Amino acid sequence: MRLLTRGFYPKELPPPFRTQHFSLIRHTFKPPTDYHGNTTFYTGTNHRGESRTFGVVNPVSYFLLARFLANN
Repeated sequence: MRLLTRGFYPKELPPPFRTQHFSLIRHTFKPPTDYHGNTTFYTGTNHRGESRTFGVVNPVSYFLLARFLANN
């Protein structure tokens, strides 16, 4: 939720998107070693009604990157 409130994800995300706290599962979260994810892009409108492309970072990829940076 903190990522949403700090602008990491655009506030214009469509209703199917929701957030959960990774901190609740971080010690049990074990993605496969060959995992790779992609950023999902979609076109929507911003608060002024202008069309723009949004990119939603795959949270697993973000988690793996953050863990790598923290450990190194």
